[in-house]
Amino acid sequence: MTSLQKINPPIAAFDWGKQRIGVCISPDGRMSFPREHISVQSDKEAIQRVSQFIAQEGIQTVVLGLPISLSGQETVMAAWIRSIGAEIQEKAHVNVFFEDERLSTKEAEKKRVSDHQKSVDSLAAQVVLENYLAKQ
Repeated sequence: MTSLQKINPPIAAFDWGKQRIGVCISPDGRMSFPREHISVQSDKEAIQRVSQFIAQEGIQTVVLGLPISLSGQETVMAAWIRSIGAEIQEKAHVNVFFEDERLSTKEAEKKRVSDHQKSVDSLAAQVVLENYLAKQ
């Protein structure tokens, strides 16, 4: 797992949670499109469903939102996300990158204009992906 290396589209970003995983894709490395979140009941199910999504969509690069505290320290959840990233990399054979997800949910809530729009989780994944792409 690396940071700030050349990434190959299509790219998927995930805002990982214990019950819902926000999903956003970028087919070209510039535009991003939130998808419906993935509901899961276990880490094993999450890895399996995300790996299937990656294969079905032909995803080449994955970006995971990394929980960092407001003080800039990695949280306990960050270690969990890093281990999830390692499992995805091994199972799906894609490069996995991490992006600070501080305040992504708050920003996503501002983007959400109606309850019928994509889930806040997927909008948060879009924020993570857009922040990552802006650094490339």
